[in-house]
Amino acid sequence: MAITATYTVTLSASDKDHARGEYVYASIVRTSPATLVPEGLYVQSATINMTGTTFWSGSGYNPYLDFGDIGRVFVSTSVTDKTAIPITTPTDFNLDELLSVGTVLNNFYIYGYKSSNGNVCTYPSNNAQFTITATVVQQYAKSSARVTSSVEAGSASTVTFINPYLSNVYHVVDWRFGTKVKSTTTAVGASSTSYTIPLSWLTVIPSATSGTATVSVTTYASGGLELGTDTYSFTITAPSSAVPTLSLATARINNSVPSSWGIYVQGQSGVTITATAAGYQGSTISSYTISGGATGTQSSNVFTISTIYSSGTITYTVKVTDSRGRTATASTSISVVAYSAPAFSATDAFRCIANGTASDTGTYISAKATGTFSSVSSKNSMTLKVQYALSTSGAYSTAITLTNGTASIIGNGSIDINYSFKVKFTLSDQFNTIEKVLNVGTAAFTVFFRQGGNGVAIGKVSERANAVEINPDWDIYHGSTKLNGTVPISRGGTGGTTAAAARSNLGAVNKAGDTMTGNLNIQGTLYPSMLLKPTQSGQTNQTVFEGSYVGASSFAAWEDNTGNNRRMLEVRTKAYAASLDNAVMVRVCDGGTWGNYRVYHEGMETVIPLSKGGTGGTSAATARSKIGANNASNLTTGTLPAARLPFKIQYGQTSVTGVAWTTVSLTAGFTATPTIIVSYAGNPTSSGIAVLKTGSESTTSFQVCMAGSSGSGTRKVNWIAIGT
Repeated sequence: MAITATYTVTLSASDKDHARGEYVYASIVRTSPATLVPEGLYVQSATINMTGTTFWSGSGYNPYLDFGDIGRVFVSTSVTDKTAIPITTPTDFNLDELLSVGTVLNNFYIYGYKSSNGNVCTYPSNNAQFTITATVVQQYAKSSARVTSSVEAGSASTVTFINPYLSNVYHVVDWRFGTKVKSTTTAVGASSTSYTIPLSWLTVIPSATSGTATVSVTTYASGGLELGTDTYSFTITAPSSAVPTLSLATARINNSVPSSWGIYVQGQSGVTITATAAGYQGSTISSYTISGGATGTQSSNVFTISTIYSSGTITYTVKVTDSRGRTATASTSISVVAYSAPAFSATDAFRCIANGTASDTGTYISAKATGTFSSVSSKNSMTLKVQYALSTSGAYSTAITLTNGTASIIGNGSIDINYSFKVKFTLSDQFNTIEKVLNVGTAAFTVFFRQGGNGVAIGKVSERANAVEINPDWDIYHGSTKLNGTVPISRGGTGGTTAAAARSNLGAVNKAGDTMTGNLNIQGTLYPSMLLKPTQSGQTNQTVFEGSYVGASSFAAWEDNTGNNRRMLEVRTKAYAASLDNAVMVRVCDGGTWGNYRVYHEGMETVIPLSKGGTGGTSAATARSKIGANNASNLTTGTLPAARLPFKIQYGQTSVTGVAWTTVSLTAGFTATPTIIVSYAGNPTSSGIAVLKTGSESTTSFQVCMAGSSGSGTRKVNWIAIGT
């Protein structure tokens, strides 16, 4: 791509004749374009318009003019077109010198030569001006780039270079993410480059799944000249595979199970599940959650299930969550052998003779028990034993082992017919022992009068003095009511055989916790109350709901049971406190000293007015209006940032030299061409002063210079741009 640049050369000669071997002082300034960045440019050719200049011929070598180090112009009388005389570049001359000429005057010398004495040329005037027209060619430029906007770690980030002179440049590309850096240099002419973001870069974001990275692209000409750098942002994300690692290990808690069994037993064994987990590339484990055979979330990696209450195959699933919110799960299963406590399915004991035949007057006892138990994979066993003792004695005979379901004859003829006996069956396995006691009565009699007349028994022998006894196997009736069973409520009983059934029948509440329907009425003379008292760690705090005889209800927190240190919210009836000012109170007792604090006052408005410490508004806008926050005249202190103004503003200072344009860049982000105001800085001297003018105004720049031919010299200029 070629562009045309023009330059004005102004002489400052002592006279208009340029003699052989003479140096004439001159200045040069670029008149167009206004901005010319020299990087990547070279001057392909140049001509000069010297219309009005007389060229004098000379013998021998052609006469010429050397314009500084820029080039040589041959000014023979044979030149017919003075409007476009080529500028040549013998050794030590370079047209690219024009690229360093700006819009401010540069001084240089013009040297004239001819082989004979005399003038080389005659200019139109001592201050003649000539125009140099140069063809400038772009051979390289800074690249722009297109960068992949989001890249998963482990995948490639690609940078594509955009440059019409790509074949003449190469690039140095730096990827940066936190402290992680990767730099690469491309070959000349390379159109793109890629870098696979290492998974290890995720250590920069241990608590996030994405982060902002940058890639800097520096363009170099093929010869090594740096042309500039641009930096682009992109996002690095953690791939879906960036999850914690997790493995599980189980350890049996035997409790009462013999370790030699080597199994889990329902209701007896426990298990410890240890989760071995690690975060991924810098993340840390924040929580462990177990489900399946147990539930719960904790920060520890060890779950302890003290007792397993299920049987069969039990699966535990553990989920770990890391600091990125990523999760991993693992499961482990154990096999638990079913177990239930042993139980009696049948028991029997009665008087008999030696061969086991039942007899009310027998002096032996026939004892039989049938029990059930869990074999636990044939590792468990059951033992049945029986003992007997006088009903009035606590000392049992030596235990005798029974065969399950088979009667044994015990007592050895010592079971006195005049006394009742108790028979205790004991059923044991590895984990539990249960007992059952049966009564064996005396010999049977319809009515038995105790010797001495101080005792009577019905259906049995009298065993206790001063007592009436009834055979426990007989029923007792009063009319149609059976008295020796469950005594109904109508007969003064509870009608239940368990505490729960008795409470249910009577409509009572379990003090350990229960559900009650209907109203609970608590009555007291002065201050009926309900007390909530925690017992954890010897705490003395308590909560009291209290009613007062004067017409007040309170909810109070007590520090101890003295009541001398408490705070309470009290609501009062109209009869007790007619004024709403005292309807609701916070009452405080500190060390026995009381204080009252009003919560509600009569006339309190729904919207709290300014006079009561409110805003007086029901919306944010109304509130701002009420307190004057929406009135700029109320701002009396502080500095209002420019970003809060309804317009954009930028200002600064630059320099202008004569009628040459100076370009000023605008960076305020104007969306429309702003208003530009310029003025001289300080108190400049009147000499060389001309009116300032602006041009080429846009949202990003403007130009300023002196207007008219009277402007000269370099002056400081203040400027301000205001717009939207």
